[in-house]
Amino acid sequence: MLIKFEKRDSKNKVKLLSFLKENSSLAKLKFICESAAEIEELSSGKAAYIKPLIEAIFPQAQIYLSNEELFPQTLKSGFNFPSSFEIIAGPCAVEDGKTYLKIAAFLSSLGIKFMRAPLFKPRRSTYCFQGIGEQGFEIISKARDLYKIKTVTELMSSCDLKNAIKYCDIIQIGARNMRNYELIRSISLLGKTMIIKRAQGASIVEWLMSAEYAAAANKSIIFCERGDHGLFSDGGINFNLALKAKKELGITVIADVSHSSLGSDYVEAGVLSAAIFGLDGAMVEIHQNPQKAKVDGKHAISFKQFEKILEKLNKIKKCLKN
Repeated sequence: MLIKFEKRDSKNKVKLLSFLKENSSLAKLKFICESAAEIEELSSGKAAYIKPLIEAIFPQAQIYLSNEELFPQTLKSGFNFPSSFEIIAGPCAVEDGKTYLKIAAFLSSLGIKFMRAPLFKPRRSTYCFQGIGEQGFEIISKARDLYKIKTVTELMSSCDLKNAIKYCDIIQIGARNMRNYELIRSISLLGKTMIIKRAQGASIVEWLMSAEYAAAANKSIIFCERGDHGLFSDGGINFNLALKAKKELGITVIADVSHSSLGSDYVEAGVLSAAIFGLDGAMVEIHQNPQKAKVDGKHAISFKQFEKILEKLNKIKKCLKN
């Protein structure tokens, strides 16, 4: 922890020493100069705990925390995909058993190991299709059993935790719920791998601090870059931010290239870009008949489009190996 004081004052040292004696006696205080000090050897999470207490004593001071002090548990998190770049594919929402199982059979035939299984859809309008809800758990369970594919389901409420334990392989925290800390904490206790999407406009620090609510209990975490919608632009995936998070922090990062796109015509470029940037995977929406999808049909790609993307992706993966 680095503290920069507004003014040089000999009383700063006295105040800090007194504070540390009461709140963190094992910490070491080191004054770099009369206007700056470092507090070292703080226990895990202690820096974040005492920061607001120090701010109360020195309201005008600037206080900086390292990544290890901000999210010590999250930095130990990760998830190992079977290959260097994995696709998580499937419909925007599970609509019915017949359609979902047909998509599952198609994905399985191509060697896809992870499938989207959204049962609850948080839509902007209350009149839009909201997903089939709890009845969908049996459908995705059947897909798992028949095709040995792992399902990825977004939960909106802790009320569905019991079903999630039984039927889901990976639990997704949607961008809207990135700051729903109690939900994140509750889901972490299931022991299931989690996907945490970045909320629109959220910084890397905010993203990882959300994950810290889970990481103490569960370190099997995948971070998903969801993209932004700017005031004066169409937004989209922030590949620079995603790559920076992966490289500098060593976490597992994928990109949702469907929801962030302007439409299905842009999905291919998103998948290939994610691979070239060196991310760990991409999330893709696919439907046997996108024009008849109950939700987000404009972002979904067809079976043929998906096959073409895989062909190009395999070529890129070979080139990256060489």
